[in-house]
Amino acid sequence: NKEKLPFKCYAVDQNMTAIEGIITSKVGYVIDSKELELINAEVNSKVFWDKVELIINDLNYAVIALNNDELGLQLAVNLFKLALRKRDNKLPLKIALRCYDSRNIRMMHKAEKNLNESIKKSQIKKDRNKFYLILRMVLMPYV
Repeated sequence: NKEKLPFKCYAVDQNMTAIEGIITSKVGYVIDSKELELINAEVNSKVFWDKVELIINDLNYAVIALNNDELGLQLAVNLFKLALRKRDNKLPLKIALRCYDSRNIRMMHKAEKNLNESIKKSQIKKDRNKFYLILRMVLMPYV
């Protein structure tokens, strides 16, 4: 049985209106199929967080590449904390965070460890409550 699994991707950028044309020209068929939604918003905006709250139950993977390690880590932690509060499924949320400065790797791993330790100490006992911060796959020099 080669049934297609459901797929939905959200691309968020504060300058999406400026880059939408190039994205559409490259992957217009994905947009036409409604599998990709382009969102013009800043990650600290109400528009962004309202959208995240709408999709949080279906979200299973997030890729964060903000060109700012501290803001990226802050977003990853806030996204995970929202998932802890709002999700009613048991699926883990995995977050890939691009690290632009290798000197920040230790800080990111420490944040991941601290968050997971705080979850273990709490009364939360569901499989979904582990902060999966995937760093190795995205530790590339910024080009």
